[in-house]
Parts: sequence; C-alpha cells; structure tokens
Amino acid sequence: MSGNQFADIEGIFGHSGNFGLALPEGTVLSVATPHLDPSQGEVSRITLRNRFCTITVELRRAMSTVGAGSYRMLLGMSQEQAQKALKSDLYTVVTSVTFSRLLAGNPDMPNYKKWAMDITDGLETQFSDQVVWSKTKDWLIFHRVAGN
Repeated sequence: MSGNQFADIEGIFGHSGNFGLALPEGTVLSVATPHLDPSQGEVSRITLRNRFCTITVELRRAMSTVGAGSYRMLLGMSQEQAQKALKSDLYTVVTSVTFSRLLAGNPDMPNYKKWAMDITDGLETQFSDQVVWSKTKDWLIFHRVAGN
C-alpha cells in the first residue's frame, strides 16, 4: 500500500492480529498505487478477481480545500478558524463489479453476488459523505434533544 494516504490508519485491516481481509478461495488481490493518469488525474485501484467476478475499486483525487466545509458548524469553529486549522482532500470512489456469464447458473453465484454487494454497500456506508453527513446530523440532533 505504499503511497496510500490511508495505509497507516488503524482499523480492522491494520495493525491487529485479530482481524484481516478475508477473500473467497482463488481470489487474487491486486493494488495499483496512486499514480498520475493523464485523463483522470491522480488515481489508484484495488482489484479483486476470481472465476466468478471481478470487483474494481477506483479512487480518484477530486480536489483539496481548506476549511471544514459543512462540518465547520458542528465543530463550533468560525470560517477563519477552520481555514487556518483544517484541510480537506476530497476523493471520488468508483466501484464496479462484473460477473462471469458462463457461471451465471452456478449454485455458488448468489454467494459471490452477495459478497460483491456487501463490499460496495460497505464502502458507501463507511465513506460516502452523504451517508456520513446524514448520520452526523441525526447524532447531533439526538444529543441536543437529550441535553448532552
């Protein structure tokens, strides 16, 4: 994961002997580290490939900004404070899944479809700003109503 800004973040895939990335048997994991693509800018790619499907997760740097954007008010910061203290790097994550047509009727195919959907849904749940913002607003409203 050399060159990946998120490689050192502790989590279920990092620095713990109790967790790891589980892949179906025969799945090959390949990583294209961040590089400059003339047509797309900075891009990196993770590919999971087996005989049933190929899952591609592409990460593209969208832009960098100073400040905290819509989170500024939640942090209780003025615009000036946020611009001095914070910087945001925005990324676009594009996932794609292709399935083998030759194995469409295989009794194991539903398991691979579920696995692929769990990965794409999990990425959206964890990293989509729209999902995170919605949960953050709900959390804030709950705690204000609860008096915390």
